[in-house]
Amino acid sequence: MHIDTDTMTPLAHPILQACKRIGVAKTSIFALIKAGQLRSIKIGSRTLIPESELQRFISDRLKQSST
Repeated sequence: MHIDTDTMTPLAHPILQACKRIGVAKTSIFALIKAGQLRSIKIGSRTLIPESELQRFISDRLKQSST
């Protein structure tokens, strides 16, 4: 079985890639993590943001803006 890795979405993103995914600056990502609004994981020296966490964050923001 062959898995085409070019079309697979990563399970977690490094900070700069997460910034691009949601369209914010690096300082904003770090502020959101510090405020507890965005969860991250550490693997070695790397800080990663799970894709599911980015999706949850955007979904929560959309719910807040519609109320």
